[in-house]
Parts: sequence; C-alpha cells; structure tokens
Amino acid sequence: MSVNKLSGSIPASVGNLINLTVLSVFQNEITGSLPIGMNNLTQLKGLYLSENKLFGYLTQNVCQNGILEEFITYNNHFTGNIPTSLRNCTSLRKLWLMNNELVDNVTEAFHVYPHLYKVGLDSNMLYGELSKDWGSCHNLTLFTFSDNNITGRIPPVMGKLKSLVKVRLDSNNLVGEIPTELLKLSSLIELDLSNNHLSGELSSILLNLSYNNLSGEIPSNLGKVIKLETLDLSHNKLFGTIPSSFDQMLNLTSVNISDNELNGSLPNIKAFKDAPIDALKNNKGAVTGQIVAVKKLHSSDEDSELLDLKSFETEVHALTEIRHRNIVKHFGFCSNIERRISFLVYEFVERGSLKNVLCDGEQAVGFDWIKRVRFIKGTATAIAYTHHDCIPAIVHRDISRNNILLDSEYEARVSDFGTARILKPDSSNWTSLA
Repeated sequence: MSVNKLSGSIPASVGNLINLTVLSVFQNEITGSLPIGMNNLTQLKGLYLSENKLFGYLTQNVCQNGILEEFITYNNHFTGNIPTSLRNCTSLRKLWLMNNELVDNVTEAFHVYPHLYKVGLDSNMLYGELSKDWGSCHNLTLFTFSDNNITGRIPPVMGKLKSLVKVRLDSNNLVGEIPTELLKLSSLIELDLSNNHLSGELSSILLNLSYNNLSGEIPSNLGKVIKLETLDLSHNKLFGTIPSSFDQMLNLTSVNISDNELNGSLPNIKAFKDAPIDALKNNKGAVTGQIVAVKKLHSSDEDSELLDLKSFETEVHALTEIRHRNIVKHFGFCSNIERRISFLVYEFVERGSLKNVLCDGEQAVGFDWIKRVRFIKGTATAIAYTHHDCIPAIVHRDISRNNILLDSEYEARVSDFGTARILKPDSSNWTSLA
C-alpha cells in the first residue's frame, strides 16, 4: 500500500492481524495516531510508516518478540519516547526515525545491536550522551543523530566500527576532542561534526568541522583520504599552510577553508581551483597561489615590436571581455616597454594543446569518442559565444589544434587571441588571413 494517495487514519482493525510480518504504508497522506491495537502485531519484521502525517506515540511493543528487523518512520510528527522494546531488539537491522518530534534520553534508549547497519534519528529532540554500546554495533555503516540536543563527548569506541561510512552528529551540544580512533577509520567518507562545541587540536581525517574552535595545523594524513569529496574546515582557528598531500585528493569536489588563520599557496587540484572566493576568504595569508601559464612576448627589433605590441593589446582586450567555461581564463598581464617584454598570465590547462594530446599515445587512447564529441561541442559553443554573445563580437581568426587546449577532463579551452579581430557593430568589417 506504499507510494499511493491513501488518506484518513490507520483503522483499529489492523490490530487483529496478529500474524502480520510486514506493514508498509509509506509515502501516503495518512493522518492521525497509531491505533493501540498495533501493539498486538508482535510478529512484525518490517514496519514502514515514513512520509505521512502521523502523530502521537510510536507503538511501544513493536519489537516485543525480538524479531523486528526494519523500523522506518521518518518524516512524520511522532512525539513521546522511543519504543522501550527497541532497547533489547537485537534483531534490528535498520532504524530510521528522522524528522519527528521524539523526546528521549539516548543514553538509556539504546543498547547493543549486532545486526544493525543503519541508524538515523536526525531532527528530533533527543538528549543525553552517546553510549559506548554503539562501539559494539560492528555492522554499522551509517550513524546520524544531527540536529538534536545530545551532550557529552563522542565515545572513542566508535573507532572500532570498521564498516562505518557516514557519521552525522552536527548541530548538537557535543564537547571535548574528536577521538583519533574515529578519524583513523579507512572506510569513512563522510563525517559532519559542525555546529557543536568541540575543542582541542585537529589531528587527522575530517569532513565537515565548520563553526568549532579547532586549532593547530591541518594534518598531512588528511590528504590520504582519497575518497573524500567534500571538505569544510571553515570558521575555526586553524593555522599554517595546506599540506602538499592535498594534491592527491582528486575526488575532492567541494572545499571551504574560510575564516581561519591559514597562509601559503593552494593545492593544485580542481576543487581548490574552482572554489569561490567566499570559500577561501578571511585567512591570515593570501591562500590564493596556484599554478598558472605565462605567455611571453619578446621583440628583437622595432618591426616585430609593433606586431607583438598589437598582438598583446588585442589579446588583453579580447580576454578582458570574455567569460566562458570553454575559453581559457585570463588572470592578468604586465609589460616593460624599455625591455620590449610583455607577459600574459592564464589559467594552467593540464593536458596542453589538442596537438599534444593527439600525438601522445596514452592521452590519445584516453581521449575516446565520447570525450571527443564533448570537446567539439565545447569548442563550438566557445566560438559561438565570441561571435554572438560578446559585444562587440570577437573573431578568433586562428582556430587550430595548437590553440585549443584540454584540461584534465578533456574539456576544451580555446586560447591565443593574439590575432583576434574585434568587430565594430556600426561599420562594415573585413579581414585578411591571419
């Protein structure tokens, strides 16, 4: 009966189904409280009530016979305590009670569950301290209690949970240091402890530790967590430089190190290159260094000087007006007229020109047809952008395999606008071969 548009309340007659093993009515529009007769359903192995409009107390005898395996009631309005029969429900495998209004002491409500692999009680009104019994639930992969009123310290014994993948304890009132045992778990790919009152030095693997009072340097072994995808260390008191080991975190897609006391250069990986300024701001040092490409124009005589100067001015003018993901980013320029030297500073594009990729056997193999089609589309949209979306329009005039670069994902970057022509919209335009 799940995923329908059932409305009304659960009938009292459901209590007569004493041999029922599974009751599933999730994703409906059911309202009201659970009938008292549901306490008679002692043979249940699965109870699924999530995503309805139910309220009142949960069935207290839901695991009276100790055979319940899955209890899913998230996204309702249940109040009161966690069913007392759950404390010794050793058959339990999955417990999701998130987004309700449950009030209970987590220290006393739970015990040891040898088969439990997922537990989620986020966004309730739970209080008390996390019990060391959780360290004996060896099959746990997901452990989330965020947005409650849990106090005390994180039990170090949780570091024994070798299968733990995701931990969310954010938005509670936890204190003390982060157990190093927990941070050494090689299976852990998401850890959110933000918005607590944690203290001590940051000593190892972390994910989201924003808005705490953590101090010390960022540990180099954090860079060994190659599966880490999101890292938020913002609003702490971290100092020093970012470890060079971060260059190995190629799976990292989002990073925020703002509002610390960090200094030095940024790691040469995509997450830091693409990070917005708000994710890096308010640190002690610049924390903006990165690898760039520099184009040097050096004139040996007056004739070539005039040509190079014109090329330089054209490229600066063109790139100043362009903002497109498939056109190389222009960071700045400098020029010394007396020494006849000018420099243009661009983003560094990892794989170099299309010519380099096609002539490199290993890279050419990686440049498969799907990537090639995406590359062609990227180049075409970049050219269309300069012709139709730039005011005035810009004509590149030298599109070739030497002037289209490829990044680490084989995405196109059109470069070298030295021979480009900026068209005047109020007059006829003509051009010779570049």
